[in-house]
Amino acid sequence: MASAIAPRVRLGIWIVAILVFVTAVLFVTRAAIRPTLSDPVERVEYSQYTSTPDYDNATYTVTNGARIARFQALVKKYSVDIADFNNALNDGCTGGLATNITLYRAGNSMQKLNLYSCRGPNASGTFVADATRLFSEWHTKDQPK
Repeated sequence: MASAIAPRVRLGIWIVAILVFVTAVLFVTRAAIRPTLSDPVERVEYSQYTSTPDYDNATYTVTNGARIARFQALVKKYSVDIADFNNALNDGCTGGLATNITLYRAGNSMQKLNLYSCRGPNASGTFVADATRLFSEWHTKDQPK
């Protein structure tokens, strides 16, 4: 009887070991291909667009650590998954303010986000509103005088 149980126990151990291994491989693979906020952001490029005539829709580059930290603080505050940004967070209207953002991380990986706010550059209370406000502040400061 003991000899009949031993193969079952060994089989159970092998199954558990295989499941643990597969789970570990999936976890490591997902972490490797999905950048997280913990990956250092070295540079941010952004542009804003609205249908207002003569609006400056140039692309600006930010390398200032304090500015990048302000954006990352918003990401953390609203628990936004930058690697899998949910476009449903954007406002659904026409005639709003679009902000296109590209984050460049250490190791040359990048992540793009497209924000769309209907509430203008001074709104707050959501990730999209607060981020639009932040980038609008930068936009005003970064425009050539």
